[in-house]
Amino acid sequence: MLSYILRRLLILIPTVLGVTLLTFSLIRLIPGDPVEVMMGERTLDPELHAAALARLGLDKPCTFNMQITWVRCCKVIWAIRSRPRLRCGASSKPLSSHT
Repeated sequence: MLSYILRRLLILIPTVLGVTLLTFSLIRLIPGDPVEVMMGERTLDPELHAAALARLGLDKPCTFNMQITWVRCCKVIWAIRSRPRLRCGASSKPLSSHT
């Protein structure tokens, strides 16, 4: 059973890496500027355009954005893993106020 779990975890790593790489590649390859697509047909002030690019992280290289995404994913996984768990049927609050 342990070997099965280890094999699945080893398969998970390249799969998630591949999906992340594919996603970031597709985002970078779409025609046009993502900020202009989000804002629509209206004209956009160059300062607001630069601010939106910075806010979305699109002014940084793709590899940096991938690293940030991986760090955030690891933080979420760690937070989910480390939260306290209740056993089935256990509750932190009473179901009703009747005693």
